[in-house]
Order: sequence, then C-alpha cells, then structure tokens
Amino acid sequence: MNINQIIQDIEQILDDNYLFAEIGFYPPENNLFFEVHWGDWKHTHEFLDDLVGNYLTEHDINFILSETVDEDDGSDCYSSTHYFRLLEGVS
Repeated sequence: MNINQIIQDIEQILDDNYLFAEIGFYPPENNLFFEVHWGDWKHTHEFLDDLVGNYLTEHDINFILSETVDEDDGSDCYSSTHYFRLLEGVS
C-alpha cells in the first residue's frame, strides 16, 4: 500500500474522531509518526494508538509501536511522539 494513501486515510480517521496530531513519515526507518501535544493518556494517546493500529492491521500492515514522552507535568496529560515502524506492506 502506498504511504501517501495511508497518511491520507489516517488523517481522515483522526479528523472524524476529533483527534489532532502532527503526522510524518521517516523513510529510512519506515517510521510513521504522530506528535501529540498535551493529550490525555486515555482519550487521546491510547485512542490514537488504537485507531492507527486497527487501520494498519485491517490493511495487513505489520508494525511495531513505540512512544517517546516529550513533555510531562505529572498530570493525566502529556506530550509525546508515537512511532509506528512499518515492517511490510508499504511502498
């Protein structure tokens, strides 16, 4: 599947679910990434991981998910980057 189509589809899914993240793709490592600024751990971060993960799984794209916390103040909200390393099924 073409990475541009994947990004376009996921942007629409996030928009339909009122989730906002900066989306990017880093070709050398095949990383699709999402930067979330001050989102709630459950209603933003976990929901984003579920929506993107379900989309990739439905399209037979294997991935490894990781997350790097960029900013945290000890509350339920924090900023982080979610990385989906795409293992196959992408061109």
